[in-house]
Amino acid sequence: MRVGGLFFGQSSFARVAVVKEAGVVPAAPLLRDPGSDEELRLFAPLGCGLMTGAGGIVNVARVGEEEEVVILGVGGVGLGALMAAKASGVKTIIAVDRVEERLELAKSLGATAVVATGSFKDLAKEFPEAVKSFGREKDGVTCVVDTTGYMPLIHAAVRAVAIGGQLLMIAVPDGPARFEEDLMTIMSRALVIKGVRLGDAVPSKLIPKMVEWYRQGLFPLEKFSKFYEAEEINAAIDGMLNGQTVKPILVWK
Repeated sequence: MRVGGLFFGQSSFARVAVVKEAGVVPAAPLLRDPGSDEELRLFAPLGCGLMTGAGGIVNVARVGEEEEVVILGVGGVGLGALMAAKASGVKTIIAVDRVEERLELAKSLGATAVVATGSFKDLAKEFPEAVKSFGREKDGVTCVVDTTGYMPLIHAAVRAVAIGGQLLMIAVPDGPARFEEDLMTIMSRALVIKGVRLGDAVPSKLIPKMVEWYRQGLFPLEKFSKFYEAEEINAAIDGMLNGQTVKPILVWK
């Protein structure tokens, strides 16, 4: 039997992990108390979803203060992007989700406006209309970050991006997904569409930066994280699926 040890470059559900040297970040210097695992547990998700979202903003989008950032989906990846945008000084941050509780959380973390898609009857038409009003030129917003992988929403988002704006696709789709868009729409509006893998991040640089933001109160991980014992993995999954838990963290004894 073949044993794999590099699931998405990080390994999973194991006490011993096989990793590449470039992905190793010494934890002790980042902790207030290296002898305690309290902060270490909280920082555990920084190596994947949160780094991907935050890196998408600071390394790929590189948005300025006066630009508008729309974040599709405010789970762990989306909140990473949201908090990074806030920490970077972006003044207009719009959170999009179908779960009202997550939108309320997004507002507490820095979203200046929210769009609830759960009530939309015609997503393709209503979503662009709801988002365009936030753009300075009213023809759209400068940056949309997708963390959902939901193709109908992504296609609707194309029509919400301003001329010369960018659409970042960060999510891993649930199964096969095809991006089919009219080339004239992309060309005539000078749209930039980018795929983003792990936030284009150098972990040894971005993870300490996120910890620094945490110390400054700009990356409040404790507001959306919940710890579960390893044996409670099913409850953790249920909490994530029903929207009650944004970032479940399994604790191994």
